[in-house]
Amino acid sequence: MINVGIFDENTVFLDTFYDYISTLPNVTCVIRAQDSERFFRYFKYESQLTVDILFLDAGLNTDQGIEIIQRIRRRLPLTEIIIYTVNEDADVLFKALCMGATGYILKETPLSELSVFIQIIKEGGAVVAPRMAKKLVEYFAPPKSHSESLFNPRELQILKLLADGLTYKQVAKKVNLSVDTIRFYVKRIYKILNIKSKNELMKLAYNKQLMI
Repeated sequence: MINVGIFDENTVFLDTFYDYISTLPNVTCVIRAQDSERFFRYFKYESQLTVDILFLDAGLNTDQGIEIIQRIRRRLPLTEIIIYTVNEDADVLFKALCMGATGYILKETPLSELSVFIQIIKEGGAVVAPRMAKKLVEYFAPPKSHSESLFNPRELQILKLLADGLTYKQVAKKVNLSVDTIRFYVKRIYKILNIKSKNELMKLAYNKQLMI
C-alpha cells in the first residue's frame, strides 16, 4: 500500500484530491491538512505514521511556505515531497527543490494523471511539469551578456562588425544594407552605450567592457 498525503490551503481541492485518491487501488490518503498545525497534529497522535508521497501547496510564494518544506523534510526525511501548485515562478521552483522537494507539477494537470505520477515516484523516478522543467533549464543557463540584453539581433550584428574594425561601407556590404542605414543603426548603438565615436567603441571592446 502506498501512503500519500495532501497539504493544501484550498479545502475544496483537498476534498477533490481525497475523493480521487480513494478510487485508486493500493493507494490510501493518510493525511489531509490545510495548514501546518493540522498537518503536524497527525504525528502527535500517530507517531509511527508513514507517508510515502506528500503533495504540497502551502503559500509557496512566501518564505514561510518554503520553510514548511524544511520542517516537513526534518519530520519525514524519507517522504517524497511533490509540489502541486498553480505557481509557475522559477524562483519558487528552485527554492522548493533546494529545500527538499523532489517534484513539481502544476494543478492544470488532470487528476487522472496522478496515478501515473505516484507510480513513477514510487519506483524512484521524479516528476516535473514540462513547462517547469524548461524554466529549470533556463534558470541554470549562463546569463546573456549585458550588450545582448540591450540590442536587437541586427544591432548586435552591426556592433560586432564595428568592434572588429570594419568601416561603415564594409559593414553595409557585409549585412546587405545601405551606408545610410548603417549610420542610423550606429547612432542608436552609440546612444545606448553613451559614446560618440568609433574610437570610444573600440576602446570599450578592447577593455572588455563591451561583452559581445
